[in-house]
Amino acid sequence: MINEFCYKNMKIGVIFHRPEIIDSGWARKILNTLSKFGWVKAKICGTMGTIALIDNYMDSQIVCDFRPTIECLAEMAKELDSVVIAAYSNNALKSHAFCWHLVKKLDSPDIPIIEVEAKNRIVINWCKKSNLSLALAEELGFDQTSPPDFGETMWIEDGIKYRRILAVEKGDFVLINGLVVGRSTSENVILKECEGEVIGGEGVRFKDHGLAKLSEKGKIDLFKAKVDTTNLLRRTKFKRRYFEKSFKEDLITFIEHGAMVYSGVNIYEEIRKGITGAVTIGDDTTSIAGDILSRFKIPIIGIVDGDRDGLLKNASLDDNSVVLLVKNDDRFGRKIYDEIFKGRKHLNSNFKEVKDKVISLAVSSNQLIKN
Repeated sequence: MINEFCYKNMKIGVIFHRPEIIDSGWARKILNTLSKFGWVKAKICGTMGTIALIDNYMDSQIVCDFRPTIECLAEMAKELDSVVIAAYSNNALKSHAFCWHLVKKLDSPDIPIIEVEAKNRIVINWCKKSNLSLALAEELGFDQTSPPDFGETMWIEDGIKYRRILAVEKGDFVLINGLVVGRSTSENVILKECEGEVIGGEGVRFKDHGLAKLSEKGKIDLFKAKVDTTNLLRRTKFKRRYFEKSFKEDLITFIEHGAMVYSGVNIYEEIRKGITGAVTIGDDTTSIAGDILSRFKIPIIGIVDGDRDGLLKNASLDDNSVVLLVKNDDRFGRKIYDEIFKGRKHLNSNFKEVKDKVISLAVSSNQLIKN
């Protein structure tokens, strides 16, 4: 079976989904296996997957792409002979649902799209029959199964849009476009939207603050929105990789709520610009951004108000970082942006000067809460 593919010089794409496939060591094994069948182009999408590549010294083997996964897949489907989507999930249904959505969005792709679920040892050929899925299953020692059909997930009744969320586990965070809007109370979750606003649903304990933040971003089309459920952003054990300082001039950046989790601010672009520090707004944003920046010896000034969801456990901050507990991180964040950053994304100033200004502003505006 291997020889049949070796000499055809297939062009194979692989998209690794979530950081666990990297941390588990399976990404390396899958890359090595696919290389037996031809030329391989490998990518991972998203902030946490990228940091997993860095921690595991794989950033030279796999390309980090911050576009939505469907855009990466659509591009590969035009250029390559086959695409593999590889994941490592506690719940195989989450991987299956992810692939099912992608294949549906592509609308009858002309090449084989193959799922490899490494933790559950499953290979699925989602479309266009190919011996590659069988060869992968044999090489990896996995079972090959048929793709599931999840049925109808979106519909409209009386002007209200309904969206059923797949493969939810009780207690999962529910995120819409990168913002936590609630937590699941059931495996059956349905969201509702009316005239561009999420108005509730079933199986979710909604977070008023999260819905308010979502509403501030403008009208939303629930059928097109990026909806995710997860209990943690990175569930596997890992060892952080650290770099020496590389910045040349004083440059502080401003990072808001939700910007670290999905699209929005690309923190790695900020690092490449040579930032020397960051002001981060929000409990989870502070822990996620601070943890990433700590690897590059970049300190943060974190603005939090104690409503952390806990998307990332055991976050680590640079030793020079400071975290301020305030009465309302959103309100005070806007004040920092307006009065210190003057409405700009970056500030040419050293970290200590900005830290002193932020602390002074917190005191003068009566926002600071003493721990």
